[in-house]
Amino acid sequence: MPFYIRKAFSSGPIRLNLSKGGLGFSVGVKGARLGVNSKGQAYVHGGRHGVYYRKNLGGGTKENDRQNTLGRTGSTERIFRDTGVTYPTPERFEATPSHEVQIPGPSKWFLRVALIGLILAMWNWLWFALSLVMISIYGYRYKTYQQKKNLLDRLNEKENNALITEEEIQEAQQIFSPEQWRESIGLLFLKHDLIAHILTAKMSPVVVEKYRNLGLDPQRLQQQCDTVYELSVDAAINDHKVNPDEEALLEQLARDINVSKACVKRNQWLVAYYREIWEEAQKPLEAITITRDLKRGETAYFENDGARLLVERVQDRFQRHGQRYAVIGYEIDMEGIVRVTSRVIEIDDGYIREYYIKHIRDIEFNIESQTVEIQLSNRKSPLIITCPEAMRLGMVLEKVVEMSEK
Repeated sequence: MPFYIRKAFSSGPIRLNLSKGGLGFSVGVKGARLGVNSKGQAYVHGGRHGVYYRKNLGGGTKENDRQNTLGRTGSTERIFRDTGVTYPTPERFEATPSHEVQIPGPSKWFLRVALIGLILAMWNWLWFALSLVMISIYGYRYKTYQQKKNLLDRLNEKENNALITEEEIQEAQQIFSPEQWRESIGLLFLKHDLIAHILTAKMSPVVVEKYRNLGLDPQRLQQQCDTVYELSVDAAINDHKVNPDEEALLEQLARDINVSKACVKRNQWLVAYYREIWEEAQKPLEAITITRDLKRGETAYFENDGARLLVERVQDRFQRHGQRYAVIGYEIDMEGIVRVTSRVIEIDDGYIREYYIKHIRDIEFNIESQTVEIQLSNRKSPLIITCPEAMRLGMVLEKVVEMSEK
């Protein structure tokens, strides 16, 4: 989900975006968000791994309403697809498999047999006896199913920071079979207890050892610990940066719950990347030397080769269930060196195309696609730039704009 680099504030699933156009907010998780932009326009955005979907839901100003009406002509929805021209962020090689528990209800087969028995009981009373037996078995299994379901419902409704009680553990071990406890239910209890200890800052290796002694499958227990660690990493990077304190807490957590080395290794990329964002945000602007002559009074702050100026193009069109869709992807309009100075941002491929800093209205950085989208007061469509150091480009450009406004 795109965010404003210097003006984004997150609290759990809620994110506030402050721009020159006003205040917007969104709510959700990575890959699925519902929000309202600074002009009051509601939207939904979702997708992962290069395929994204965004749709306006209505609302906003009269100008937005008019634009939305025009945009709905032909009822074509836009789907964004990764065309491979951007510089993606490093991702985990593979995520720890998530663990879900499903409790099957009692088989309806018993009721079918009971119904047949009741019909045949008109000729032989033994069929009636068989029906009573089948109904009794179904009733017992249904009662057990409800007990299991009620216990899991209470676990789901339990506050995240509330620890599992010994009574709840004993109840679960009584109504679930040893195999169910060892391979599924106990893992849910472990996950909840780990998260509760993390939220209350009471994390210790004792929690994992406790559930290991309760007979959980060792391999599944390890996977659950890895899952909780990755959830903690995702929570730490929710605001798109990791400070040294958060990094230290993640390292301590990995030791406390004995996270596997493979899990730690595949998450180091994410932690290091978002720590770099935090470090870059703390740095003051520094003048650098670039590969062209500066004009009088001009100061250079950023230069990066391999930059691409992108444009959106329709890649495909199709219709499904009466709804028309347009698949949109980025294509390269220009490729070369991107520079930021006190005067302009420019792309140089032998011919320099420049845009004045004073015309920049907003800067939006998309972590997932590594693009910087720049709204200009004298240009209808935004500039969309990707480069190997896209994150730093966005940071530097924000600081230059701030400095020019003072």
